[in-house]
Amino acid sequence: MGKRDKLLCRFLSKPRDFTFEEMKTLLRRIGYIEVPTGISSGSRVAFFHPEDGHVIRLHRPHPANYL
Repeated sequence: MGKRDKLLCRFLSKPRDFTFEEMKTLLRRIGYIEVPTGISSGSRVAFFHPEDGHVIRLHRPHPANYL
């Protein structure tokens, strides 16, 4: 089982301590690219999959880094 699969299993187990950085890593490993959403985007982050055009929009968590 590779790192991507382990991270996916961890996410699917719904842990309370899954971080935003882990989510970014997981999305990058399955082919998503982080897209800048503008100068005043604040905590909004978009991830785009170039093969199928799918977009995932997330809010960067604060003050804690847990999703």
